[in-house]
Amino acid sequence: MKQNATLHNVAQTEEIAMKEGTRITKMAKIIDFDQTSTTEEKVARIIQNKKEVSYQSIIDELKSTESLELSKPTISRKVRSLEKEGLVIKKTVDKKIIVKWVGGTPALEQELIGATQKHTRASILAENYDMMVSNAFSLFSLLFEDGYWEVIMNLKEGLNDTELHQRLGNDIPLDSIRRILVTSDVHDLIKIKRIRSVSGNDQIRLTEPLYRIDSVNKHYLEYFIVIRGLASAAIARMGGEISEGYTHLYDGLLDVIVLMFLSLRDKAMSNQNEADNEILAKMLMNYDFAPDLDRVYKQENWRKLLKGIGNVKIDDKAERLIIRQALSERYRMSMIERVTKK
Repeated sequence: MKQNATLHNVAQTEEIAMKEGTRITKMAKIIDFDQTSTTEEKVARIIQNKKEVSYQSIIDELKSTESLELSKPTISRKVRSLEKEGLVIKKTVDKKIIVKWVGGTPALEQELIGATQKHTRASILAENYDMMVSNAFSLFSLLFEDGYWEVIMNLKEGLNDTELHQRLGNDIPLDSIRRILVTSDVHDLIKIKRIRSVSGNDQIRLTEPLYRIDSVNKHYLEYFIVIRGLASAAIARMGGEISEGYTHLYDGLLDVIVLMFLSLRDKAMSNQNEADNEILAKMLMNYDFAPDLDRVYKQENWRKLLKGIGNVKIDDKAERLIIRQALSERYRMSMIERVTKK
């Protein structure tokens, strides 16, 4: 039933993505400054370059650089058009209207320009549930994607998506933050609450808060901190980036983990049962989901091997290969012993 619902949502997403295509193309064209610029594009370029600017400053800039003399009502109409596209916001400072660029070229390059089907789905992911967030490793992939670690480290109970976006600045698009929140929720790192209905075609409502973080699983968050740290230590060691006499903070932990892995491998491969060895060898190399082994073994029915194994089975909940707790405990004690001796 859940799979059918997901497929229905994906189909709905595809339909919306097709409708969004024209608008996305228009938005991308607004900042395509390599072409002959329209007045609206020139206004957008000024706001983007200056980050924050008043109406009068826009008028003065157009007059000095483009020899254009425009009135404030005209500038107001141009800004309103950009605001509807979600590229700028307006605020009042000392009774003057200040226009602030929030779209950002990097955001548009990632989320809009080109607008492949994948990016389109990712861009409206928070509005329409997509299968990509339910992939077993989708949450961990965020650890090494763009600047998303900043989002993971700033997950706080009570924050909504737009507040998180403001806290991080404009380096990470709001759409990407919503993608991270949805993915984290699906995998139980956090729990989120939807606080408004789907915006549909309303571009202004799209920027309004959509999710609020109800809770953060701090224990699970520690897994991510350790994994990211180990990856950073491995990168530093492989790249030879560390100055002589210094080392990476996680370098010692990396050594310990490798020793524990070697102990786990030796212990697992010392079993007398040949079927055990074959399956455990695959699991050691992280082929630990049934679909992975289906791909590795191709036409061979590898599930027959499990019939003679008492220590390994397929978890019905996620088609994941799992081992008996008693066997895991023996492996754990062996790993501790090896590290202690070292």
